[in-house]
This record gives sequence, C-alpha cells and structure tokens, in this order.
Amino acid sequence: MRNTLSVATWNVQGLKTHTEKLAIIEKELSRYKIDIAGLSKTHWIGQGFFKTSLNNYVYFSSADQQNYTGVAIIVSEKLQKYVLDFKAISDRSMALKLNARPNPINTVQVYAPTAASGDVDIDHFYHDLRSSLQNIPNKEITIVTGDFNTKI
Repeated sequence: MRNTLSVATWNVQGLKTHTEKLAIIEKELSRYKIDIAGLSKTHWIGQGFFKTSLNNYVYFSSADQQNYTGVAIIVSEKLQKYVLDFKAISDRSMALKLNARPNPINTVQVYAPTAASGDVDIDHFYHDLRSSLQNIPNKEITIVTGDFNTKI
C-alpha cells in the first residue's frame, strides 16, 4: 500500500499583522487534509520555524527587514518527524526535504517578482531557483509550488 501526500500552495497576501489569519489557513488545510502547504507573500521577517497552536510546523524565509515578500511551508504534525532539512534560499524561495522511500522528497516554495520589479530582480530570482534545483540529486523527488506572478 502506498501513502499519499497532499500538497497545496496559497498566496496569503500578508500574515504579519493578521495572527488569526494563520489559524484560519490551518483550519482550511486540515479540512482539505493537506499535508504540506506552501505560502507566498507572508511579509514575515527573517528565517526559522515554529510550532503552531494546532501542532503544525511552519518553516519560513524572508528578508531581515520589512518587505512585502516572504515564503513559508506548513508541515502537518504527522509529517514533522520526516523533515530532514530546511533551507532558506532567499526572501522569495525556500526548500524543505522530507525523508521518504525510496527517495527523499524536496518541496521548493517560491514567490516570484512581478514584471514591475525589473529585469535584474527577475533574473536574480530565476538564477537562484535554477541553482537550488540543480543542487538536488536527480534521484530525489522535487515538488515546486508557489506564485510565479505570470500572465498567460
């Protein structure tokens, strides 16, 4: 029998001043039985992780000062014991590695700059993302989630 992994992504449009918003997000993730959720545009400062009141774990990455970017990955309580590594790549991307068989699973959460950001910022973002993905061994599973701010 195989286990399934439910993954989602959500542009939360700011969590810094909305502490009750995280609780609402967690309830929705629980309702839909989401194991891992990538969050974009958190507006949090710094990097790290914390345990929530619902026993989920939130890993986050952002700038060291006020900004309007930031990403996070919420890991359900049942998956927390499988977290092997957390890497803050930038204020717009991060990676989390889970122990799984036959190979580890990497989740990369992104929040790409908009076209208004300028070519230098956009090129820098995609260069960092490409470099991070190239550092993941080919045999490992990689899931990229997030807000790429694209127009189709």
